Parts: sequence; C-alpha cells; structure tokens
Amino acid sequence: MDKIKIGNFLKELREDRGLTQIQLSQKLVEDGGYSDALISKWERGQTLPNIDDLKRLANYFGVSVDEILNGTRNKEEDFEEKYFIYNNEWMASYDSDDLYDIRESQELLIETRFKELLEKMVGDGLTFSEDKEFDFIVTHFYQIFLPAVECKDEQAYRNSFSEPLKSVEDINYFDEVIPGGLADIKFEIYKQAALMHNTTIDEKVWEINKKFVFTKRQTVRMDISDVIDEAEDELFWRVLTLDDLDKDILLAALQTINVTHRYGALPIYEKKFNRKYDEEQLTKRAIKLLIEGGAKLNNSLLRYWSVTTWRHDIIHELEELHKNYRRPLLVPVCENGKYHYFTVANTEHNREKLGINNEFSNFDLNDYPRLEKRLFNGQTTICKPYKLLAGGSSEEEAFIFARKQILDLSLSDYMSKRDDAKTQELLQNLDRLSLAELRDEYFPLEYRGEYMDDINNLSSDEIKKKYYLKDEADE
Repeated sequence: MDKIKIGNFLKELREDRGLTQIQLSQKLVEDGGYSDALISKWERGQTLPNIDDLKRLANYFGVSVDEILNGTRNKEEDFEEKYFIYNNEWMASYDSDDLYDIRESQELLIETRFKELLEKMVGDGLTFSEDKEFDFIVTHFYQIFLPAVECKDEQAYRNSFSEPLKSVEDINYFDEVIPGGLADIKFEIYKQAALMHNTTIDEKVWEINKKFVFTKRQTVRMDISDVIDEAEDELFWRVLTLDDLDKDILLAALQTINVTHRYGALPIYEKKFNRKYDEEQLTKRAIKLLIEGGAKLNNSLLRYWSVTTWRHDIIHELEELHKNYRRPLLVPVCENGKYHYFTVANTEHNREKLGINNEFSNFDLNDYPRLEKRLFNGQTTICKPYKLLAGGSSEEEAFIFARKQILDLSLSDYMSKRDDAKTQELLQNLDRLSLAELRDEYFPLEYRGEYMDDINNLSSDEIKKKYYLKDEADE
C-alpha cells in the first residue's frame, strides 16, 4: 500500500472539513481518542491506521475503508462503456473503415489494464472498484486453464456473477475440470502470490498470467493476414505491446500457417495493390515484422504439427474407391408420377451435378492400381502418414495448445529457451532462402509414432514398401 498517498488523502479529508490535526483529534475523542501526533504520523505516511481506526475514520469522513486504502475517492466507472467490445454487436455503431483501429485500441486497453490489476493483486492488493473491474475483464475477455485454480463449488461459480464464464467451461485439456466461483479463482491467485513471497513481482505475474488466455488474442489468420498489406505500421505497433509469450506463439504459428489475404480472389487483390499476389512474400513479411517487434524462436513452442500413421485395410479401401469413383451413378427421372432410374458415368462433373461430395476416402482414384498391385502381391494392410495440427484442428486450438505447453515452465526457464542468435540468423536469411527452406531450417516439426522410427531405421525401399508413398515408378 502507498502510505504517502493514504496520508495525503487523510490530510485532504481533514482540510475539506476545515479542521486542524488537534481539532480532528478532539472530534474523534468520543470514538476512542486520538492524539494529534498520531494523526500527524498517518498524514506523513509514517504509519497506517489499524483496521478499527480505518473504520472510525471512514465513518467520520463519510468514505469507505477501500477509498482510504486507495488514497482517493472511488469513481463509479461504466465498464460496459469502457470495454465496449464485450458486446459482439459493437461494430454496428462505427464506420467500417475504423473497425480495425478501434478493436486494436480496445484490446490493448483490456490487456494492459488486466496486467496492471494482476500486478496490484500480487503486490498491494486490489481496491473495491479495482476488484469489480477485474471481475468484469475476466468474465468477458479471458479463458482460464483449469485446474490451474482449485475452484470448489460449481453452483457458487454459476451464481458469482451475472454472465457465466462460458470460455472456462470450454477448456477441457485436463481429465477433471471443476468450475468454481470467480472468488475462488481470485483466492487462488492471492494464495499463489503469498507462497511466492521470495520472488519478484514479474515472476508472480508470470505464474498467474499464464493461466489466463485472452479470448480476443492476435492470430495469423484473423489479424496479420487481414492487415499486413494495408496497416503494417499499426500491426507492428500492436505486436510491440504483446507479451513475449504471445509474440513467440505468433512466430511459431508461421512454421505451418501461410499469410493469405482476405480478398481471396487474386484479380481483386492485384487490382487493389497493383502487384502480383505472392503468398510466400506475405508470410516472409509477417516473419520479419514479428521478429522486429520482439518475437523470438523458442524451443518450447516449436511443436505445432505432428506426423502420425494410420493403418488401412487394402480391400476395404478398394471397395470404397470402387463405390465412390467407379460404380455407375444412378439418376432418378420422374415420368407420369413414377420414378425411373438411369445410370451415368461416375465422373467428377456428374458427381457435382448430383450434389455428391468428391472427398470420399483416404485415397483417390489414382491410387486404385497401386492398391490392387499391393493386394495381388499378398499385402493386406497399408500404413499411411498424416500431418496433424497439435492441439486441435485450427490455429485457435493450436494457440491454446502452445499456452498449455508452458504451464509448467518458470519465467526464467521460458526466457532461457528464447533463442536470440537463431532468430537473428533467420531474419538475415529471409531473402536468401525460400519459405520451405526457412521452415526446414528454423521451424522443425515434431514427428511421432512408428513413421519416425521407421525413417530412422529402414531403407528408402523398405519405407516405400511399407508405407503408401507415391513416386514416378508407380505411375
């Protein structure tokens, strides 16, 4: 607590009543008695009133204990107005040309204030108004990793504020997720801060902050791809304000995600920007922007993709291919109230006209003769490698997965994994190497399962024999 600020506030309250320190001590004598010397020590910030004294002073001056401890009168803030993007319909009130800048400003305000409140929580503690603000921000803008906090009562959680933290319920990376009250969450924060009393404020904030995920976080697809051509300066400023962790996650995402443009149709893009669309160059620009904004390659985050293998029954796959691609299609024709069926060739054009999905199988029609050959040679099953996105099927889920990876890391451990030398080397090679070469060199994938083991232990011919891999000899 800021003793000087509290003392100045007590002095201000006394002077507003037109009292000297002696007169105030006389006014309060019926409530227990104070010497003018004690009041002088309070006002100079040498000592603080005890809890009983705080209550007497608050009652006399008509303020709350919270206001005395905060050193200022509480201002009733309209958080719905201050953080208006809590309402998903907020965009209807603004011009479409200003939406990006407005949203970015709001997100920066929310994230900055959230960090300020966390610092106060692990330091001096929150005032009453700050506590209400924290509740609003967490409720509307943050997800929480559970059981990063040990919440106790599901019903208490449901009743603890007007709108449930639905995002908390959606976090299910742990076997047992027990929602609890927002009060329980804050209690766990204070408890952890107390247990870390020998550490710095930064370390305390790190441990607490990594359990929260900002729901309106920056992503490659939603943010960088939308503005890299039109608002690169604004995007760079936004990146500068992100936590090191969030910067590193965005850079790690570019190991697999290309920066594409929202216009989609290339003629529209090329007409607007008067240059040929180049997805590789857009992605390289994003890498450069992130690194110059403070992002670094981090060994704890280079795990966005994995390669695994699934075993397929060859005869089953041949049956599926025949049914989907070779068997004639039936076309119903109604004549005189009766349906007659005619067959047509099973072509892509006819499938589209009949509304049949062309994505049927794990294999395509060109695979048919290869699979037949394997079956003829006595092979009954086949392994096929697949590349999967770690943590889910979208960048959003991969982002959560990346955050989850660092839950057990201390601040010093995480910072030690940020490779500045390798990052600068990547930056220097941006123009010299292709995007594919950059990814091979600086963004290694995570391979798992028998496919990786076999690559290390089998010859190329043995790999081709076991796994379904196309090559020119098969054509």
